[in-house]
Amino acid sequence: MVTRNLLKYSRQIASGIIVFVKLSLNAKLIAYRQMTTDDNLEFVQMHIWRQAIRIRVFFLHNPTNNKPDFDSILLNWYSKCLILGHFNASSNRWGYTATSFIGSIVENLVDSNTIDFIENEENSPTFLFFGRGVSHSDLLLTLPALSDRVHHKLIDSPGSSGHVILLTRIIKLGPSYREPRQTYLNLKKANQTKFDEVLTDF
Repeated sequence: MVTRNLLKYSRQIASGIIVFVKLSLNAKLIAYRQMTTDDNLEFVQMHIWRQAIRIRVFFLHNPTNNKPDFDSILLNWYSKCLILGHFNASSNRWGYTATSFIGSIVENLVDSNTIDFIENEENSPTFLFFGRGVSHSDLLLTLPALSDRVHHKLIDSPGSSGHVILLTRIIKLGPSYREPRQTYLNLKKANQTKFDEVLTDF
């Protein structure tokens, strides 16, 4: 299934986000933020239900030299979330020779929150410049609860855009973990006589 969203002419940039979802999955796409004249981040949000568990995926595009504001994503950040997109954020952590100002913002996003950076299986760049080298501008971030369940690999693009296709797969999800409930004594309903008998027998 291909989901396409048409954006208004008031946008600051020309970009496109195309999302492919397996037909057997129940999914809902929401165009959440667009790069209009006064915005500073573009992303869509998709809810995917798998085994009665909802997974929330944010697909984003951050233009070159744009200072992104991730607050709107963090407001909806919970135990089953992923961020996948074109960050345009240079950092030593994902293969660049230096860390840019935007890269330090993304590093701080990871370090200051319960977020893991997931490298693709090939540890390869995600964008190929024509005769000008490569870059790793596309990233996958996730909550630690999903880190060991996410498989992230690259597929060569059939077109000539320079981008490769990011294929993300989440292995089988089990039921949500719940902390054991603490046991409390209800002294109002306690049978003091029976309790005394038990202590005497003991």
